[in-house]
Amino acid sequence: MALAIAVTLLGFWLLTPSPAEMNRLRDKRATLQANIDDLAARGVRADFKKCGAQSEHLCVRVHLTPGTFGKGDARYQVVYGY
Repeated sequence: MALAIAVTLLGFWLLTPSPAEMNRLRDKRATLQANIDDLAARGVRADFKKCGAQSEHLCVRVHLTPGTFGKGDARYQVVYGY
């Protein structure tokens, strides 16, 4: 029984992040959330999805009414919502 408790405590100690790691992750999360809030305040609301046969492409929803801009290989469309 003592061995089972020792193994459990050792596993918990090895797999649980340290307080310093938890603080680092909290700081990183706060930074990411601040970036998301900043983008939302600027009106960045692009609708991204994975698409294609095996979802290997990053796609964005576009607004078709304004048309296509640019010439040759440099063709652009307005992102939906702008």
